Amino acid sequence: MSDKVIIADAGPLIAFARIHQLDLLVKLFGEVAVPLPVFKESTIDSVRPGAKEILTAAEGGRISIFAVSNQSATNDFTEDLGAGEASAIHLAIEQNARLLIDEKLGRQVAEKLNISIIGTAGVLVIAKQKNLIKAVKPLLNQLKSFYFLSDELIKVVLAKANET
Repeated sequence: MSDKVIIADAGPLIAFARIHQLDLLVKLFGEVAVPLPVFKESTIDSVRPGAKEILTAAEGGRISIFAVSNQSATNDFTEDLGAGEASAIHLAIEQNARLLIDEKLGRQVAEKLNISIIGTAGVLVIAKQKNLIKAVKPLLNQLKSFYFLSDELIKVVLAKANET
């Protein structure tokens, strides 16, 4: 598995854009790759929060956009997913890369396919451990204003980040 690239699904990509932390993904993983359906989903409405940041990152080369070539190999597993999640899973397989995904069903499918996954909150913990951010809690609070994070998840993440 490549540690130099992360494949991002739309939810986490938009979340990091909305809290102005897209560059955190680049610093942690090197290349941020998204399949074309995820890019379209994230930027189709340019006034949607996060869309301009994602467009700017793609134009500046901080996000790479890929067409997914062979989706038929995993169609049996991904038929219940949206186009974005399914294409992100396919791209993670093609690139032999970790997948950044938060959606529960998508995570379950990726795990069945032995894809290494990480979520938005997990990225924040790693960023703190690598001293790229000072604290996880303020970013979680920003995320919680527009993104579903269970109280249990927040508790676990803050414990992993040695925050209260």
